[in-house]
Amino acid sequence: MMIQEVAGNAHKNCSVCGTRRASALWMAFDGELLCCEHCGLKHLPQLIADAVVAEQGSDIEHAKALMIERFDRAVEHANARIQAKGS
Repeated sequence: MMIQEVAGNAHKNCSVCGTRRASALWMAFDGELLCCEHCGLKHLPQLIADAVVAEQGSDIEHAKALMIERFDRAVEHANARIQAKGS
């Protein structure tokens, strides 16, 4: 979820780089995972690719297509939430 949707987290730093202000938050098993835009674009794709390739092996093209489809839906959902707040 976007950080502005969660009260009390507006000034926390990214869990990946530790220096930039986080713009997104995910709840993980052992706490929060906070991420800035820079790390979301530069580092998280590598983390996702490493996790998917390790599990998918030869079926990587299917996994990649599924990931792109889910990303597109996530962007649409995030945009809808922003637009709903503006209404």
